[in-house]
Amino acid sequence: MNKKIIYSAILCLGLSTTSCNDFLNVEPPAGFTPDYVLSSESEIKSLLTGVYSAMTQDNMYGSVFASGLNLNTDVEMSAFSNNTVNSAGSDIACYDVKPYWTILNDTWNAMYKTINITNDIIEGIEVSPLFSKTTGEGNAEVKQMYGEAKTLRAMLYLDLVRVWGDVVFHTKASESDDKFLVGVTDRNQILDFLIEDLIAVEPMMKYAADLDYGVERASREYCQA
Repeated sequence: MNKKIIYSAILCLGLSTTSCNDFLNVEPPAGFTPDYVLSSESEIKSLLTGVYSAMTQDNMYGSVFASGLNLNTDVEMSAFSNNTVNSAGSDIACYDVKPYWTILNDTWNAMYKTINITNDIIEGIEVSPLFSKTTGEGNAEVKQMYGEAKTLRAMLYLDLVRVWGDVVFHTKASESDDKFLVGVTDRNQILDFLIEDLIAVEPMMKYAADLDYGVERASREYCQA
């Protein structure tokens, strides 16, 4: 009787292991594996388009940064009809932020989610057969998109620093087993890194006049700015 139980247990274990392996090795039905996506110029462009799409959210550049978080600078202003602040943005402009203002948390999360997408794209292009990280050689369009991804990441971090000062700084895509309770990085170190990063990638990029989409996406001029 005991032998039968042992044999049954071994059989079940074998079946479960096989099933697990079969499950883990399943490829996407559509065939869009990372290797496929990263070997296709059009697929990489689709990934990058996702970054631009994410940036149009209301809690990012679709509203918040345009009408709230970037006010009270030398070039931005807003007229108010009374002398009280509100959570629509005037509290930021008056340096009177409240901890219960949920848009701050929403914007923080959206910014880092988008940054992580750019990190994914950058790392993906660096191992793509269409690009050589060592020599900087490769498909001209892919090199442009590599520069775009780095330029957009720098833009996102710049606005994080403008609003929060010292912030969490990651240039690698997050993994499920990463430690997420990390400290902030000095804003000057962040800006120094971003400047050097843009200087390195700028020669790979095209001027707006040479791009099919002109000034609608990050160009060499935008990187230089």
